[in-house]
Amino acid sequence: MKTTVYHCSPDRITHFKCDRGTHFGGERSAIQAGRRKLSNIGHKDEYKGQETLYMHVCELDLTSLSLYETFDKGGYEEWQREIRFAREEGFKVMVYHNKYEPDTVPSYIVLDESLITIKRRYEVCRCDPLYYG
Repeated sequence: MKTTVYHCSPDRITHFKCDRGTHFGGERSAIQAGRRKLSNIGHKDEYKGQETLYMHVCELDLTSLSLYETFDKGGYEEWQREIRFAREEGFKVMVYHNKYEPDTVPSYIVLDESLITIKRRYEVCRCDPLYYG
């Protein structure tokens, strides 16, 4: 089974690296995550004054995969521990319900970039109603 997932970022991504696990979800949760990233990166000169986010519409190939089901861990360190454990157990995709950026669809952490394909991307600026969810 293949499913459409979203990833929003201040960066225009051409290829995902999943070495630390990459989060994907519904469009609504992705835009919330993108807004949070943009507001938290004021310390990076390259993003100062940036008003635009990039929404990446992707296809996640879940064909013949067992999913590692978990709960939203919240913090970076907690997620890294959970990701390490899932990798040790041989999982390539984790699934969870995002309690901080809620959506009607589950969120995923992809551990193998060969499972994700960018289908298209579009810009979302602060003037776009989508930016505010």
